[in-house]
Parts: sequence; structure tokens; C-alpha cells
Amino acid sequence: MGSVAKRIVAGFSVVVLTLSAIIVLLLVRTYQFNSRYESILQNVMNLNTIKSVSSKTTANINNACIMQMNVEESGMLAEIEEMFGYLDELEASIGEREAYQGNRSMVNSLRQSLEKYRTGMESIVAMGDGISFPAVSGELNKSIISFQAIGLEMSSYCNNNMTMELERSAAIQEEIERNFRQTIYFALTAFVAVLLIGAGICAWIVRGITHPIRVLKKELTLIADGDLTKEEIRLPARNEFSGLAAAFNAMSGNLREIIGTMAGVTADIADTAAVADSTSYHNIKNSLEITQSTGDISRRMHEQSEEIGKIMGQMQEMKEISMQISENMEEIDFRTKGAKENAEKGNGSIEAFIG
Repeated sequence: MGSVAKRIVAGFSVVVLTLSAIIVLLLVRTYQFNSRYESILQNVMNLNTIKSVSSKTTANINNACIMQMNVEESGMLAEIEEMFGYLDELEASIGEREAYQGNRSMVNSLRQSLEKYRTGMESIVAMGDGISFPAVSGELNKSIISFQAIGLEMSSYCNNNMTMELERSAAIQEEIERNFRQTIYFALTAFVAVLLIGAGICAWIVRGITHPIRVLKKELTLIADGDLTKEEIRLPARNEFSGLAAAFNAMSGNLREIIGTMAGVTADIADTAAVADSTSYHNIKNSLEITQSTGDISRRMHEQSEEIGKIMGQMQEMKEISMQISENMEEIDFRTKGAKENAEKGNGSIEAFIG
């Protein structure tokens, strides 16, 4: 994973973790508030249970003694211990705050009455064999009658404790609402802070992405305009863009080398073209001169052809003259021969005449 991707993941993780922490805080606070409400409701229910048991104590003991029920199976002593547990939970729920000193005093009063209740129950059980309730007797009836006063006292204390718990629930409700508002304000503030931090992280990530892109775009624009004189790109961060910048620098260097080579080749081509142009000029000039010379030669040849034609005519005439001369020569030769013969004849005649 590249460093840019790590930045994005880290920024996203920070935002998600912070929002998760805010949600967890709201859930924890809500759970705490609900727990306090539930504890008050449970305390009221427990007090109502103690009140119900204390109001039925006389009848329950009478029935147990008449039926001589097993003490353990009846559950009355276990019920007493359970009621002490309720009072312990109530005291723990009230806590040590000075504002609830009256609540604690009322719980202690109820605890003292419950102690009397337990002592009276143990004394009744002791009248029997310790396993079952004793049979009905005059002494037992006196103990049961004393339970009526204890039951009434416990019921009164239970009512007072329930009233105080309801009053405490109203105070707790106000406190919870105040704390909940504070929690909401804190959550909103934290949420806004997370948004601002997230926006800052996003801006940081975006800048880390856009800045190298702008630098590369600027350099690409310069290269597109033909400027290869810029120095190599140096990015401070080592990420995907630094690798891209290194590749871009390598490309720029290769382009400079290629263009330098092309410039040299172009210069050579330009020199060659100049030489070729000069040569072509001279060739054209020479061609023009050759063409002109050829024209002159052609003209001269034409003149010579006319002269030759004239000479040929003259030679034809000379031939005709020669042929005429030849014919004349033949005729002269014939005549010469005839004259010779006549001369010979004349000589013969002369000789004959002389001889």
C-alpha cells in the first residue's frame, strides 16, 4: 500500500474511531442513566415486597404454627435475609451524598425494624424443636401479637422509603437530564471537532495529492511548449508521486537526449541540404550551359547539315560533270582511236607510196 493510500486510510480511521468513541460514550451514558432509573424502580419494588411480607407476617406465622410447618421449607427466615439484601442494595444505590442523608436514615430505621422482625422470628422458632414451628399456645399468641406492631412499623418505614425514593428519582431524573444534555453538547462539540479535524485531514491529504499533480502539470506544460531546460522535479514526500516525478525526470532527460540528437542530425541534414542545394544549383547551371551548348551544337550541326547538303549538291554536280567528262573522254578516246587508225592507215599509205 502506497503512502497516499496510507494517509487516506489513517485519516478515515481517525474520523471513524472518533465517531465510534462518541457513539460508545453516548451508549455508556445512556446505559448508566437507565441503570440508575432501573435501580430506583427495583428499590421501590423491593420496598413494596418488604411491606407486603410485613403486612402478612401475623397470618403467615399463625398458619405455620397451626400446620407446624418445617422452618426451612416455609422460607420465612430466608425471606428475612433476602429483605436485608434489599436494604443493602438500597443503601448502595443512595450512596454517600449529603443530600440523601435523610434517605439513609430512613433505611437504617427500616433495618432496625427488620432486625426486630428477625429477632422475633428466631424467638418463635426457638419455642419449637428448631426444625418445625411450635404448636399454638398462649405464649406464642403474645409473640405473634408483638409481630403486628413490628409489621405496622415496617410498613410505615417502607412507605416513607418509597416516598423518598420517588423524590430521589425526580432529583435523579433532573440530574440525568442535565447530564444527558451535557453529554449531547459534548457529543455535538466532539462531532464538530471531528468534522473540523476530518476536514483538516482531508485538506492535508488532498494537498498532498494535488500539489505534486500541479507541479507535474506545470512541468508537462513547459515540455509541451518545448522548454526542456527546467531542472529535475524534487518532491519532499516519498510516495507514489515521487516515483512518478522520478519517471518524469527520466522521461525529460531522455527527451533532451533525443531532441539533442535530433538537433545534431537536423544540423547535419541542413548542412547536407545546403551542399545539395549548392550542388543542385551548379548542376542546374551546368545543365543550362549544357543545354545551351547542345543548342549551339544543334544549330551548328544544322548549319553543317545545310553545308553538307550544299556540298552534296556540289558533289552531285561534280559527279554529273565527271560523268560528262567521262563520256567525253570515252568519245575522245573513240575518236582518238579512229584518228589513230586513220593515221596508221595514212602512214601505211605514205609508206606504200614511198616504198
